[in-house]
Amino acid sequence: MIKAENLTKRFGKLTALDSINLEIEEGFTLILGPNGGGKSTFLNLCAGIYKPTEGRIEVFGEEPWSNEKVKKRIGVSFDPPALPKHRTGLEWLSYIAELKEVEKSEIISVAKLFSVKPFLNRKIGEYSAGMLKRLSLSQAFLGNPDFILLDEPLANLDFKGIKEITEVLKRIIED
Repeated sequence: MIKAENLTKRFGKLTALDSINLEIEEGFTLILGPNGGGKSTFLNLCAGIYKPTEGRIEVFGEEPWSNEKVKKRIGVSFDPPALPKHRTGLEWLSYIAELKEVEKSEIISVAKLFSVKPFLNRKIGEYSAGMLKRLSLSQAFLGNPDFILLDEPLANLDFKGIKEITEVLKRIIED
């Protein structure tokens, strides 16, 4: 599913990833490491947001940064979520649904799943940090993607939210 060969990503003089080689098969995989260890950079490379400085990364046998079909098969939730504050949650999820060619009816079901439905008509700029995370998770799961990248999926959630989201993710993994 993911194959990286000599994968390197630099930002100016900073080397975020240096000659990474790995293969990740289909299934549930956690990537753990210290702060600043390159985990988020790796996820951005997998999602096709960053282009490698050197080396190669493939998702579904294709380079994601140059392939829109691959990008449509990927769901992403980043931390911190970079969401447009001037839009409503519904407008944002509708935009993502359009990009992914997903039926708009799925928006409500995924919003219910992550308990963000009551807030969809509010501007994103009015969301709490926990609600931003829930909206970002909703975005990631919209359209039942083949590959889901979750960066710090429990960040900014209170204890109740952590428990709730953990249960939702467990159910999804088990299905």
